Amino acid sequence: MSNYMQLLHQNMETVYLVLAALVLLLLVIVVILLFRVSSLKKRFERLMLQDDGVDLEGLINNYKLMADDLAIRSEKLEQVSAQTCKDMERHIQNVALVRYSAFEQGGGELSFSAAMLDKKGDGVIFTSIFGRDEARFYGKPVKAGKSEYNLSDEEKQAIKEAMKK
Repeated sequence: MSNYMQLLHQNMETVYLVLAALVLLLLVIVVILLFRVSSLKKRFERLMLQDDGVDLEGLINNYKLMADDLAIRSEKLEQVSAQTCKDMERHIQNVALVRYSAFEQGGGELSFSAAMLDKKGDGVIFTSIFGRDEARFYGKPVKAGKSEYNLSDEEKQAIKEAMKK
């Protein structure tokens, strides 16, 4: 160990020069890093603070709040849409009209049967029978494509056509 100490004492100037060079090199590296950090800091500040005074963090938070609000609104719209579709099943959707001549003595096809049904086949069928001296109008309820009242062939045909739609 004493050999090392003696060698160190003999080359002390060289050791000081090497250490001084290393310190100088580290000092140059620190100065370069300070300039780079300063440049990055300026770029970061420009990124974070927009021209209109709004910072990027605030902007991102606002967009997050807006996205959350849109998600809630979208969920509500999906619920309303589902309820509307369910409700529409009960509305008149299928309509068919069958025109015919009720009497053999002519008069053209002025009589008709009109079926107005919902998706399940529930609704009403209206029949108008037009004759030379009189006209009659009937309405019959329809449940699942059938009626508890007797149906004419034309009424059955109107219901069948309406159920196809």
